[in-house]
Amino acid sequence: MSSIFPSIIDTTTKIISNDYEPFIDRNGNNTWDPAEPFTDKGNGIYDAGEEFIDVNGNNIRDLLLWYVDANRNGKWDSGDPFEDLDKDGKKSFKEKYTDKNNNNKYDPPEKTGSNKFSFNAVVFDEPFTDAPNGRYDRGEKFQDLNNDGKWTDAEEFDDLNSDGVWSPIEKEEPADEPVESVITPEPVIEEPAPTPEAETSDIEEIIPDERD
Repeated sequence: MSSIFPSIIDTTTKIISNDYEPFIDRNGNNTWDPAEPFTDKGNGIYDAGEEFIDVNGNNIRDLLLWYVDANRNGKWDSGDPFEDLDKDGKKSFKEKYTDKNNNNKYDPPEKTGSNKFSFNAVVFDEPFTDAPNGRYDRGEKFQDLNNDGKWTDAEEFDDLNSDGVWSPIEKEEPADEPVESVITPEPVIEEPAPTPEAETSDIEEIIPDERD
């Protein structure tokens, strides 16, 4: 792979170019290296912003609640979904529901509490959707491009234009300023008007003939 900085030899310091944003060349190949590709899956733990089922409606994700596992499937069941027309969080008689287990009856959410309210109650935390978080987490599959046995992040760079990616430096092009053409008129030279003396000097003097 050819380098965009062929004249640079010292890789122990920040690589500075007139064309690209400065970066730290960790592997000494004179070019910026992005992060190794990986499969972004859930990390198995709750991250702020992920959706969760607010069982007790307190607007926070609870890590310690108790419930009775009525169907003994090892997890808390939220019951059959229904149209909460009156927005009270409870199913009314006329509100339609979806019979998930096809038992021809409405199954409410399994009973919960903030303490061990029953001998059969077991502890659980509120379920959440473990979504991709946009960063590498240990255990996720990745392409080991440099064969070092571990995931390698992208090389650090100065994000001069704050676009989040290593990119060429934007250079301002000189503005095309209009050129004014100045036309200088030729000077008009006026000849002086003749004076009366000059007019009479041009008239031939008539001398009378004494013989007449």
